Amino acid sequence: MLYSRYKADEVETAVELALEKNICSSEGIRHLLIYANETAATIAPLANWPSLPSPDVTVYGVLGGVQ
Repeated sequence: MLYSRYKADEVETAVELALEKNICSSEGIRHLLIYANETAATIAPLANWPSLPSPDVTVYGVLGGVQ
């Protein structure tokens, strides 16, 4: 089925990638083939959008008895 829509080398490359990523279904391989040639969209930060400060997680050490 995949060979009827895609070139043999594309299918084989997708299968190799699927094996590396522990993908074991034909749907997963088809997904790899569909999105293989797409460029990753860069997500720009939102202008004028405040970001939260990093939380202070040191207080959680007391819960487990860690000092």
